[in-house]
Amino acid sequence: MEPGFLRPLHGWRAFISCFRPMHPESQQPLAEPAAPASHTCANCAAVFTGAYCNTCGQEFHEGPFTVRGLILHAVHDRLHDIRMFLQTSWNLIRRPGTVIREYLAGRRKAHYNAINYLLVIASFSAAAALLNRHSLDESVAAMEESYRQMGMPESSVSQQRTMRMYVWMQQNYNILMLAALPFMALAQRMIFRRRGLTLGEHFLSVCYLYGFFALATLPTLPFINLGNLADSMYGLSMLVMLAYFAWGYRDWLGLGWGKAMLRSVQLFVLYVVLLMGFTVAVSIPASLIILLVKRVFGI
Repeated sequence: MEPGFLRPLHGWRAFISCFRPMHPESQQPLAEPAAPASHTCANCAAVFTGAYCNTCGQEFHEGPFTVRGLILHAVHDRLHDIRMFLQTSWNLIRRPGTVIREYLAGRRKAHYNAINYLLVIASFSAAAALLNRHSLDESVAAMEESYRQMGMPESSVSQQRTMRMYVWMQQNYNILMLAALPFMALAQRMIFRRRGLTLGEHFLSVCYLYGFFALATLPTLPFINLGNLADSMYGLSMLVMLAYFAWGYRDWLGLGWGKAMLRSVQLFVLYVVLLMGFTVAVSIPASLIILLVKRVFGI
């Protein structure tokens, strides 16, 4: 063991060593870290570093393609889409306004794209309508039978056309609503004009809100041809839709329940007015053109 009287010398030794010349090898500068490898994009010829091109977004691939790699890549992409779709749907249940607010703020990788979400819901609605569709003739015959039992006279050709149109609209209700969403976005912008949001931002919000509502109401499609039950289901779905939009406005815009519900009712009233006005504005000139063509060509 070192004697105790030598311990104070350690401090002097350390101090004196600061003035000694350094070894030549220790004076060499530290090596800089290697720069990341750069690649040339095969798609747009841009030079980039990392796994994806900064210009066009194409993924960097090195080496030959294999069947296993192609299959795994395709499965990974589809599973990623399914996961994002389910995650966005779950978030639209819990906090629909948060999804809209974050997407508008630029946090878009965390949520499924609004337009793609709407297209997926539209494809689901079309597939469900096809799988559950009764023929128009059967549906019209069922309606005529119910009218006959109530003692009403036989329906004319024009009445049958009206019934066929009514049944077709029932069977494709979700698809028609999805196609009319621009009018809903316009109505929403008119109601919340003081918020300073663009029409595109309002359209994005209704894509999320009505898209999830259409997804949630897909199980009600089997009841569209069940007479009075169908009317009850439509009434109930309308109330649920008003409540869900109110919940979205409350979470997104910070409104109270009463004001959010009032805005939701105003939205659908104005939406119906705009849609009917557009329908009349288009149908009247179209009818006049058809009538003129018939008279000119004697059809």
